[in-house]
Amino acid sequence: MIGLIPTAEALTLMSPDTEPDEGTDVADVLGRKRRSLHYSRLLEEIRRDGITVPVVIDHSGPYPELLEGHHRIAAAVDLGLPVVPWSSVPLRIDN
Repeated sequence: MIGLIPTAEALTLMSPDTEPDEGTDVADVLGRKRRSLHYSRLLEEIRRDGITVPVVIDHSGPYPELLEGHHRIAAAVDLGLPVVPWSSVPLRIDN
């Protein structure tokens, strides 16, 4: 499946990428994601081209979980994007 998710809703997804001192959802890990070395480059790419690779959301468990795309969600928040493309399986879009 592929679609669009409101950015605000994406922040409430569960995240398997949390540290012991963080919460359990996507919003709790974005500060750490913004400090990564490649974040500023990704932010500029998304500002220029939009989000070209959907984030990956797993809906098979009791709560939807963001498997891939934490940095893209952080960029969407920082750029004020209202929605983010998502897929239930990893997609690669070649230029």
